Amino acid sequence: MLYVEQAGAADDEALIIPLGPRAGGAAPLARVWRGNALQLDRRALERFAGTTLLINSGSLGDDLGAPVPRNWMAGAAARLADHLFSLRPDLVRLRIRLLIEPHCRHILHDALTAAVFLREHGDAHIGLALNPVALFEPSMIPHREDHLLRIAEALAAAGAAFILADAAPDPAGENLDPADLGCGAFDPRFTLQVLLDPARPARAKHEAVPRPVIVRRPQADDVGVHLISDLRALLEPLGGD
Repeated sequence: MLYVEQAGAADDEALIIPLGPRAGGAAPLARVWRGNALQLDRRALERFAGTTLLINSGSLGDDLGAPVPRNWMAGAAARLADHLFSLRPDLVRLRIRLLIEPHCRHILHDALTAAVFLREHGDAHIGLALNPVALFEPSMIPHREDHLLRIAEALAAAGAAFILADAAPDPAGENLDPADLGCGAFDPRFTLQVLLDPARPARAKHEAVPRPVIVRRPQADDVGVHLISDLRALLEPLGGD
């Protein structure tokens, strides 16, 4: 099924709700916390009791959007693991499942680092929300299809949820700025096809169960409506929408 992010009660959170008129008064599928994962603490977790919570993988810098070389060193992943381990009693007590969204400028900055981290630390309370576009730097755009295939091969089977997003290089070509879905450098249809590739061997029990697909910044015009229709069509054979 397709879901969409909606602004939450606080500036640092969002809700994941069904996309479209069927949403009605349905309870949120999950919630999003936008702060630095290394600063997630008991007080913050209390707000999300009984939910699935999407978080980033944190940064050792002050700006989550800035490249920080220390994030790419082995010690950064160990620090993230230690921090999440310290939160485990609260995750269990509050019945919270964390889904980590890797990002090219955060600690889980590429497919390999994320795959190793999940293999070593993933469990019932720590999983993956896979947004392939978030793992792109501008220099990767010319070969986007090859990179998407490699990311999906490494991480799609482990994903508890998929995130479809779009982005485009800024004028200086130094950053990827978020874009409305279908208006940036990526074709969300291709991204979803790659993530759902039936030829990929299943490597987890939940592989046979349709995973939720979360869309970011869908357009409300006719082009956006047709795009969402195409995405739903891709999900129909799996019984996911």
